[in-house]
Amino acid sequence: VALSACSSGGNSTTFSAAPEATAPLSSTTTAADPLPIDAPGSLAILDNAGRVVVMNPNGSGARVVTSPETAYFQPIWSPDGSIIAAGVGEVDTPGLALIDASRGTVEVVATDQPVFFAHWSSDASRVAFLSNGVGGLLDMTVHDLDTNETAIFGQGSPFYFSWSPDGDGLVSHVGVDVLDVTSQDGFVESLAAPGLFQAPQWTEAGIFHLGVEGGSQQLLLTDGDSIPLGIVSGRAMFTATADGSRIALASLSEQDGVSARLQSIPILPANRLIVLDVATGDWEIVSRNPRGAFFWSPGGEHLLIIERGEVAGSLEWSVWDGTITSYGSFQPPAEFVGAFLPFFDQYAQSMTLWAPDGSAFAYPAVTDGVAGIWVQGVEAGAPVRVADGSWVSWSRD
Repeated sequence: VALSACSSGGNSTTFSAAPEATAPLSSTTTAADPLPIDAPGSLAILDNAGRVVVMNPNGSGARVVTSPETAYFQPIWSPDGSIIAAGVGEVDTPGLALIDASRGTVEVVATDQPVFFAHWSSDASRVAFLSNGVGGLLDMTVHDLDTNETAIFGQGSPFYFSWSPDGDGLVSHVGVDVLDVTSQDGFVESLAAPGLFQAPQWTEAGIFHLGVEGGSQQLLLTDGDSIPLGIVSGRAMFTATADGSRIALASLSEQDGVSARLQSIPILPANRLIVLDVATGDWEIVSRNPRGAFFWSPGGEHLLIIERGEVAGSLEWSVWDGTITSYGSFQPPAEFVGAFLPFFDQYAQSMTLWAPDGSAFAYPAVTDGVAGIWVQGVEAGAPVRVADGSWVSWSRD
């Protein structure tokens, strides 16, 4: 299946946001005091009415950029910060909304079923998205913004994928036994039989994935040839820096976590969160709790980690940059726990909680039964509540 869409356009509509889209939010949605940091970029949030709101990271300049008659789902920025993609939450008129925040216009790519995940190509010319298909399968569809054409790329369940750094290819992990690379011209190459993992990641260094070779499950880096980086026991989750120089990996295994370095293919520690230096093969144990989620900052200097908090049902933030800094616990909203965290290795590629300069991160949390959006400075003290809402993504520009 070629990456270029082959079906004709015409399944999209364009309309301007309602006049009240530029009206300021109520005073209860904006932080009373400015942040102790001056973080760049913009936040896209989903407010309590299901509208998409764009604002500065300190809570100022808030603008509703979608029609109030329609509810949306998981807005994410394009890599260049020009367009926000969001699922249209209306059951009768499902689709993928492409929101131009600066112009206040919304284009809807119509779909048969609601869209629940979107992932932009690096050049922002195409967006791939998932929706439910027939027979319990998922449809992965690609929309080309330049040609306004849309085509189904593939089907399967589960369906994980990663864009190439130049946006001209995709690597897809479908079901339990398919791991394919598809080029722009439609050429398909199969990689090693996939191991126990979810989302592959295509970085500047190549594709990171788990494959079964030589009777063992290995962490592989494929860029033409496949380079084994270590033997991995059990089911693993991982995220790599954009340049592919470091990878954070956590595995769950019945083994006791014994590791070995002095052999041709080292055994990576099980039941730990580790960071592996790809060039040297050295690793460091970051945490002995492998059940959390973790996200690299855009420059790869910091690793944001979510683990269970001490209070039942709570989570705790920390940031690793060679040492661990803890930021306390929070109560997450249901969508964050049910739809985001179990698939964090896929979301880590499609959106970011991080400020572009790595100075802060944003997240949804529930305090006293009320959901809100909070911003935490890496070098700051307490987080600041900047808006109502249940979802946030930070622009990459």
